[in-house]
Amino acid sequence: MAEPGNATPVLVHLVGNHFPTPDIRERFPKVEFVPVPTDGPVGDDVWGEACLTQAAHTENFAEVIQHGVQWIHALGHGVDHFPFELLGDRTLTCARGVNAVPIAEWVVAMLLTAVKQLPDRWVTEPPRHWVLADLGSLADATVALVGLGSINQAVAERLSPFGCRMVAATRSGAPSPVPGVEVTTDIRAALGDADHVVVAAPLTPETDLMFDDGLLGALRPGAHFVNVSRGDWWTRRPSAGPWTTGGWAWHLSTSVNRNPCRLATGCTSIRRYGSAPTSRGPAPGPSTASTPPSPTTSSGGWTTSR
Repeated sequence: MAEPGNATPVLVHLVGNHFPTPDIRERFPKVEFVPVPTDGPVGDDVWGEACLTQAAHTENFAEVIQHGVQWIHALGHGVDHFPFELLGDRTLTCARGVNAVPIAEWVVAMLLTAVKQLPDRWVTEPPRHWVLADLGSLADATVALVGLGSINQAVAERLSPFGCRMVAATRSGAPSPVPGVEVTTDIRAALGDADHVVVAAPLTPETDLMFDDGLLGALRPGAHFVNVSRGDWWTRRPSAGPWTTGGWAWHLSTSVNRNPCRLATGCTSIRRYGSAPTSRGPAPGPSTASTPPSPTTSSGGWTTSR
């Protein structure tokens, strides 16, 4: 407020009333969380040097940040939809890495869902045979990790006890911080050997729509594809070939923008398609300052074998 007193005012410019949680309020007793609607005029008495918001444009965001805001924190893993033209000289941070663990747990759950044939194997009555189910296993399976940031590092840590072979396709080819993960810059080679593919690459000009017919064609028949990356990762108008011959299974998080089955032609041979929200952590907090993707910070530059 205009006279905040002993409490530090923080503007909460979010849809709904899910933040702050009771735990957050208890952890920061000297913070006054000031709710600010995402539309309509902003009251003259609203004031705060910090603002919690989404990394997306809102109807009145330009007005909100004129009320003393010097630090903007986006509750999310990226800032690709943030209106950078309004940032000025303010500091922008995001919650990169905060949700890595719950998202990684979701990825492992999807991998187990595929190999253990869930929910198809759930029973509602005693089966004829209890011990003859032909189930798959993650042991000795090859998992390709596209990107090796905080999310796929957390995925790799959780997959290690299962005895998987893990191959990460990265831009730099730098050694993995997680033991047991092979690293390559050849994404096509990584995909070609994979039983499962986990895409957790950042959204950059190089990764946007990078899964064209060539990369999709590198997948082996029956491969299982899990996407938790941001934005659009498949081409807008894929040809029929890879989609109709792959027979793949898909699990997508809600970060994707389009259902591939509505975009692709002849998509009926996809073994299974599923989309579900990934679980989020309870207490997003500030991470490193974020800037728009640039050639020097992007994750492009992978090579492809022929």
